[in-house]
Amino acid sequence: MNGFEKRSAKKREEILATALKIINHPDGINNLTIQKIVESTSISKATIFKYFKTKENLIQETFFYYLDQLKVESEHILAEKHGFIKTFTALTQLKVDTIAQMHQQFYLDLMQYYTQTSDFQLAQKMSEYTQNSFNMMKQLLKQGREEGVIDERYSDEFILLYTQAMVNGFSQPEIYQQALPFTKEWTEVLLKGIAPNSNIIMKDK
Repeated sequence: MNGFEKRSAKKREEILATALKIINHPDGINNLTIQKIVESTSISKATIFKYFKTKENLIQETFFYYLDQLKVESEHILAEKHGFIKTFTALTQLKVDTIAQMHQQFYLDLMQYYTQTSDFQLAQKMSEYTQNSFNMMKQLLKQGREEGVIDERYSDEFILLYTQAMVNGFSQPEIYQQALPFTKEWTEVLLKGIAPNSNIIMKDK
């Protein structure tokens, strides 16, 4: 990548990061205007349209950017090669923090784009992200079983559903602030719930 390409890539990322902040709002994508991006970045309208052609394309690319960020952060945690408990805790915390940081309308808009448009690229991206997350967690659960910290009575499907339900509940605005000081205890309760016995020691491996 030459100097021009690096500068272009940096500008694109700045536009996408700014668009994500603007969309992360109670009004969701309706809060996004090109003018707001211009005012926040000092990048001209002409340059923004040069990169993204239309506002609709920019919204789509912003959703792509968001999903890619989540994937990179998850892969970074896995790359650290810790034991199941530490890795599972870190990934769960990432999910909780991510959900809590984003307005509900953002997720509603994302799902609406995914389910109600003929945007095959977004549908494919969502499908790839979902499958990647599923495979990632399945591999992690396999590691947990090999380490002897997961009760064999519980299927992967059940554990994934159980974890997602707890994450969604924890991240509700009315609960999150009160529960935040108890993140460690919350994670221990979750892990003890799927352990072979309730006396499992919660320590890094």
